[in-house]
Amino acid sequence: MLKKFVSAFNLLIPFLEPYPPWVKALISVWILLTAFMVVCLLFCRTPQKAATQPISSEQIITKTLHDLFLADFDKTKMLGEYHLTKKDKVVYTVEYIILCDFDSKTKYLSLFLPKSDYTFAACQFLLTKYDDILDGNIRSLMEGMVVQFPGESSETFDELKFSGRIYIYHETYLLPNRIDSLMKEYKNKNLSPQFRGRDYLIMKNSPLYKK
Repeated sequence: MLKKFVSAFNLLIPFLEPYPPWVKALISVWILLTAFMVVCLLFCRTPQKAATQPISSEQIITKTLHDLFLADFDKTKMLGEYHLTKKDKVVYTVEYIILCDFDSKTKYLSLFLPKSDYTFAACQFLLTKYDDILDGNIRSLMEGMVVQFPGESSETFDELKFSGRIYIYHETYLLPNRIDSLMKEYKNKNLSPQFRGRDYLIMKNSPLYKK
């Protein structure tokens, strides 16, 4: 059996021919053991898991447009809702924030328009009704209210003048030509609108955005 095995190796490896049989047998066994070990290493080793970086809570948190509407400004705020009605029936509810800047003695408006077919029409309607928000129930609540920051003199909300700045957060996608049309209408009323929609949301949630 050993002779047949060595003879077979002689055919496969001609350089063993000059050596005595015991050398041939030894080299043959060594070659077999080496091949066996290589096969075991290739097929029997446990695959190592790739090292993974732990994901921080900041990386997995995705803000909604409503989150941004509430958190974008660190000014003094007055929050409320404005209802758009049709035949005495509420068809659309807009959330608003009156932002107060006591340093510049101005106030400005931030609106949140939830996803709806009424979004574009609501933007046009609010063009003539924003005064209702500024001069409505919220004004009566703010009238005479005194604000005093630590170490500073007291101030009242009555001193603040509307700057004309309006931030509009809209969940419904508005085509660029519609936004351009709205921009012109608002500017004709001496207003300075800023529309914030899907593109703004993507930008604010991008890991490349510096917070």
